[in-house]
Amino acid sequence: MVSSIKQVLIPSAGIGSRLGSLTKNINKALIQIDGKAVISHIIDLYPENYEFIICLGHKGDLLRQYLEISHPKTKFKFVNIDKFDGPGSGLGYTLRKTKDLIDSPFYFHTNDAIFNKKIPNFDDDTILLSSNLVDSRNYRTASIDETKGIISELHDKTQNKLLNVFTYTGVAYIKNYKDFIRFLDTMSVEIGESDYFIKKIGGETNYYLSSDWMDIGSIDGINTAKAAFGGFKNLDKTTEEIYFIDKNVIKFDINDITVSQKVERSKKLKKVVPKVLKNTNNFFLYKYVEGDLVADLLSPNEIFEDLLIWCEKNLWKQIKLNKSDESIFKSETKNFYFDKTFDRINFFNEEYGYFDRNTKINGTPYPKLEKILNEVDWDNIFDALPCHYHGDLHFENILKTDKGYCLLDWRGSYGNTTLFGDIYYDLGKLLHGLWINHKIIRDDHYEIRMRGSTITFDVYQKKSLIDCQKILKEYAFANNYSWRKIETIASLILLNIAPLHHDPYSKLLYFFGKEQLQRIVNEYE
Repeated sequence: MVSSIKQVLIPSAGIGSRLGSLTKNINKALIQIDGKAVISHIIDLYPENYEFIICLGHKGDLLRQYLEISHPKTKFKFVNIDKFDGPGSGLGYTLRKTKDLIDSPFYFHTNDAIFNKKIPNFDDDTILLSSNLVDSRNYRTASIDETKGIISELHDKTQNKLLNVFTYTGVAYIKNYKDFIRFLDTMSVEIGESDYFIKKIGGETNYYLSSDWMDIGSIDGINTAKAAFGGFKNLDKTTEEIYFIDKNVIKFDINDITVSQKVERSKKLKKVVPKVLKNTNNFFLYKYVEGDLVADLLSPNEIFEDLLIWCEKNLWKQIKLNKSDESIFKSETKNFYFDKTFDRINFFNEEYGYFDRNTKINGTPYPKLEKILNEVDWDNIFDALPCHYHGDLHFENILKTDKGYCLLDWRGSYGNTTLFGDIYYDLGKLLHGLWINHKIIRDDHYEIRMRGSTITFDVYQKKSLIDCQKILKEYAFANNYSWRKIETIASLILLNIAPLHHDPYSKLLYFFGKEQLQRIVNEYE
């Protein structure tokens, strides 16, 4: 075996059009599979001393940020691809841009191929084939000569069903890199690395059969890979992501202002949240904290009262404001609850093509949402209590540790300020997470059906979480917090977050929030 192989070429410039909204805000290589970005899965397939050539195009800056913060000891060479979509673009164009960076035998590894096992170290030119039969209409395939152990022919995608062929995985080892570089000068922009081997066939091109190849270049492929790996599950958002690398947690947000705000707030919340160790414009990193998510506890009701007392002592410290800060707080409160709610509802309607209308939800008639919102006691909502707060306080973001609790995924700001927030927002967040639990959603323990203006839905609720609702209500009364306000804010939260999540969960949030808000208005008439 050759031990001097030190380069892996990963083209990651394309827009990933087959993945739809998943690649709207990120590069395909940043899609999360089992808590790791696809590109991290690929890097981990090779020895630590290898150097990686990364071709950057669509959302290239985000990919570069991620690699620099997540793999600080790995050697990278980056090449910016100016044409990664439309006329003049193509894999051939991308590969030509790498000519000056390839200086050793190397692996070509497409950014949508992952494996469960390490990539072998080869002596000679080798193409990795899948031992699983795949439709030749969708993939480039190869015929093999088992006696000689070589590839006898490479086939382009074809409408004809080929027999006794194996799928090309998009991974290959190229020993004579100088010959490959010379070939790049002769190829068109549309062709790729496999055409080098087509030209070479007739010579000795080895193959390696893999039984664990997964193609994540399609939605179905991603779902298959996630099922195969199992492990970490998360509610998908198109603007945020979380990764786990080497006992570190890496958070991504498309909004760089949000990232800077979260980093700033982590310093104020240092006793209750993990310490941020590194950050870039769109990513920040902290050490993984050992503990059990409260969401995963069999009986969270048994510790819920203790958690509330801990929050009271360590988090919800009220802040006495001067006149200037009080004015800011009042203004941001109106923006936070009122303006944001209407903005998010408009966003939801634009996303799904809805217009506000009368509906029947679970058999009960409801007026337009606008009418319900007009009946909300907004003055009561605006009468907020300034304090240190978390901003996304639900059981998925709370760890039970040996030392007490640790809070994760804190909010970056309250409106436009990072100085303070409203304790009622944390209380409302807790309640919304008890109404609709994230774990229940991840496990698909809900259903929603829509026929015109008639909506029916059902959400499974654990008895322990219903018990937690009672505990929270008792805590509110004991501490003179308005239960009406807590319920109202929880309902507004459901409406606010509806457009941020996937369909049909987003619709469940919207109509559940509408239903709850009308119930509260009716109860307090």
